[in-house]
Amino acid sequence: MIVGNPAALALESGITEAYARLSFRALGFFVIHVGGRSYGVRSSDATMLACSFDQVKKRIVDRGGHTAAFATEVDPGNLGGHLKTGQSWSLQNRPVGRHARTS
Repeated sequence: MIVGNPAALALESGITEAYARLSFRALGFFVIHVGGRSYGVRSSDATMLACSFDQVKKRIVDRGGHTAAFATEVDPGNLGGHLKTGQSWSLQNRPVGRHARTS
């Protein structure tokens, strides 16, 4: 089943076998189409669909509530420097992750 326009944006999924267990849901595939290109594996046994279904549901529920951790940084030089080195920002504007300095 394809929902949307594959030339612009669409989601495609197929179910090979359904399961009563919610953590499985179904065996099948999940493909995203963007600008005429497809991303994913279109195969009858590509994935268990519970994770895909749950993430789409979560994103719909959380719609409009996402805030990028670096959104409070006002100095583009600071932000650009950290993006260049692979650092991310915490809500307190301190580098976090594998490139962070420890004091």
